This record gives sequence, structure tokens and C-alpha cells, in this order.
Amino acid sequence: MTAESRIRLEIERRKDAFTYLALGICIMVVALIFLAIFAWSEDILPMAVSFVVVLLGLFLYNKGHQGRVQIRVLEQQLAALGKAPSQTSVSAPPSTKFCKHCGKVVTKDSSFCEHCGRGL
Repeated sequence: MTAESRIRLEIERRKDAFTYLALGICIMVVALIFLAIFAWSEDILPMAVSFVVVLLGLFLYNKGHQGRVQIRVLEQQLAALGKAPSQTSVSAPPSTKFCKHCGKVVTKDSSFCEHCGRGL
């Protein structure tokens, strides 16, 4: 398994991060509304339960946020892997030349043209 395929697999595995993010926000908003209602009515036990649910929503939000950050890092690594081969090929000297008879591209170390057969 290549490094690129491992990174793509890890990105695919972490795609649920956005779901955790959205679910955490929804749970926190609903629990905070209930927390405010129970605080107004001064019910201690339901207020404590609402607070625990807010903490659960915060946990899910944090898990989703960490997943999104990790996806960005993996995408940067994937982009860096994609750039590395092209940078090395650009810096390497060209190993081709043109035939003086037909004008086609031939390898630099060849003595005869591969297309027209004439000597170089």
C-alpha cells in the first residue's frame, strides 16, 4: 500500500467528522434551551441532566473539529506527495533531443532516430 493510498483511506475514514460537528452543535443548542427552562423553574435534577447533555454535545463537537483539522492536515500531505514527483522531474536535465532529419523526439543517448532510421 502506497503512502498516497494510505492517506486517501484515512481521509475517507474521517469523513464523519462533519456529522459529529453538526450533531454536537444541535445537541448543545437544544440542551442549553432546556437548561435555561429548567433553571427558570428551579428544577435541579433536570438542570443537571441538561448540563450533562451539553457536555456530551461539546464532546461530539470537539471530536468533529479534531477530525476536520486532521482532514486538512492529510489533504496537505496528499498535495505535498503530488508535488514531489513533478518537482524532481522539472529539476532533472532533459534526456531527449530532436532528430535533425524528421524533427521527432528521440532519446539523448541514441545514435539513430527511432522514427526515420537516420543517423544522428
